[in-house]
Amino acid sequence: MLELPNTIIVVEGATDAAFIKSFVDCEVVVTNGISVSRETINYLKHAQLQKQIVILTDPDVPGKKIRARLDKHLESPLHCYIKKENSTKNGKVGVAESSKEEILAALSKLPKQKPSKQGKWKTINLYELGLIGQSDSKVKRIYLGDKLGLGYPNGKLILKRLNSLNISLDQVKEVLKEYENENSEPR
Repeated sequence: MLELPNTIIVVEGATDAAFIKSFVDCEVVVTNGISVSRETINYLKHAQLQKQIVILTDPDVPGKKIRARLDKHLESPLHCYIKKENSTKNGKVGVAESSKEEILAALSKLPKQKPSKQGKWKTINLYELGLIGQSDSKVKRIYLGDKLGLGYPNGKLILKRLNSLNISLDQVKEVLKEYENENSEPR
């Protein structure tokens, strides 16, 4: 059992919560879908003063909307992303349809400390690294997002997430070097 003291994982439904609680020891808060109640938001606002909030929603459009709403109301929550292709069963996509291994892998990519919104990334940095403005930029962002636990962001969102998590230029260069090595090898 993974112990995450002083952590609250926010999920969409009761099934997600039960699944997470079966192998992670922490508080789990349920949003009850896309209509996150004012009471839930207020509780999380208060709780974030003592605990780290981790948002783990389904890898679909409603999950993105819930993340955006919570992100707007909370101070520096951590975002935990699971892969859609590893979180689908019987035509349903979600946390409860994922595997224990997928969830643990996603949780392992979270930073060990609360992020700040004080990063130094600028749009020009993304352009220079080929993360925007080039034919393969989207593929590179997807690869980077997967390796660093950023989800699958567009150019604007990846800039926000790199700054929010204080990810260094060296970390990004290392991941992009892996990408280049994997994609330059003959098949």
